[in-house]
Amino acid sequence: MLPFQRPSRGKGWLAPEVAEAMETALREARGQPEGSRRQLAAEEKLLRLLTPFLAAEARRAWASHERTYLSRADLLQEAALRAQKLWRGFTPGKAGPGRTLYPAYVAQAVRQHLGNVLAEGRLVGPTHWGRKLAARARKRVEREEVTYEEALATEGADAATALALAQGATRCEEREASDVADAGGERLEELSAQGSAVAALERLPRRQRLAVGVPLGLSTPRLNDAQLARHLGCSLAELLEARAEGLAALREHLEAA
Repeated sequence: MLPFQRPSRGKGWLAPEVAEAMETALREARGQPEGSRRQLAAEEKLLRLLTPFLAAEARRAWASHERTYLSRADLLQEAALRAQKLWRGFTPGKAGPGRTLYPAYVAQAVRQHLGNVLAEGRLVGPTHWGRKLAARARKRVEREEVTYEEALATEGADAATALALAQGATRCEEREASDVADAGGERLEELSAQGSAVAALERLPRRQRLAVGVPLGLSTPRLNDAQLARHLGCSLAELLEARAEGLAALREHLEAA
């Protein structure tokens, strides 16, 4: 019996030709010199064959998890990045002709990885008081044409609350919140500016957001430029161009503020 059932219609199993293609690509990747073109081509073929399974894992994770700023496209990218090198720890040929255990092997690793990614990207739900304060601030923005950060301050939010709400109620480090509570006026103004910058960063297109945020440790995953370019499916030059565009947009936002 096959170990992996097709997620599509009916009760059919994974098509034998797809299973054989996976097994062939696995043997090709394992049998080629490290970093050779043929090995990279086999790795790319494996990812293409796995795409429907990775997409299903991303949909399942996104639908079943708590509130998060990550999209299904973000999760699919994370799944592909995790699956890319999994062939190194897998031995093909154990399931018999026309069969493969590889999708189930990948699904287990990807499912665990996406759970960790979503835990890190979880949005913290604001308290009832925080929701009421945010609602009043939004009304003030519409009524007085002020920024959201300014409206929060007018409504009496302290710097820590304004920072959290301006970032979409994302997780804040306890140490940072403690620093805010003990800070003086200049530090509060600095943190308020940081909150405005982070909120502007979150509004950038995904490629620009990651190109700017990942090197600064403000976005996940933790990658160098070459890995990040591959993660985003672009060239290094395109990554650097996106970073320049993102920084220009942030600079314009801060100057306007």
